[in-house]
Amino acid sequence: MAGYTPNEYMQCIEDFLESGESDTVTALTCITDKNSSTESFQQEAMKVLFLVYCASLVFIMQAGFAMICTGCVRKKNVQNTVLKNLLDVCGSSIAFFFLGYAFAFGGDPNKTSFIGNSNFMLVDITAEESSNGIYYAHWLFHFSFAATAGECWHRRIISKLFVMCQNKN
Repeated sequence: MAGYTPNEYMQCIEDFLESGESDTVTALTCITDKNSSTESFQQEAMKVLFLVYCASLVFIMQAGFAMICTGCVRKKNVQNTVLKNLLDVCGSSIAFFFLGYAFAFGGDPNKTSFIGNSNFMLVDITAEESSNGIYYAHWLFHFSFAATAGECWHRRIISKLFVMCQNKN
């Protein structure tokens, strides 16, 4: 994992001192290279943080949808409605893990395809991609939208069913 470690900088200085050169450009070049790798790591970490933050904002909409849904049912059905919302999120996470992400992002980037045909269950992750977490943050971000989209149409159905049940009584 890239990042600041004092040993890397000390290694640059020790190499400089052992070489016996009077020019400090070599040591500064070594330190600059280490610093640029640290900046790259920080940029990747900020991307991961931003994706997780945005995913959490979208995912909080699930609680809002649950409150809307509980307001549309009688008091005795509130627990059932909240359980349905929880099970919807669990089911959509399993479906998105097994199929959804692969269908959306599993295609060959050099070839245009209608649907993805690889990366089912996130099995095609390389060690480099998984080390910084950007791959999992990307999955979480898109999962939150998929789960929320699934909840949106459930609200429409519940409101229609609620109106139909009122009209029959």
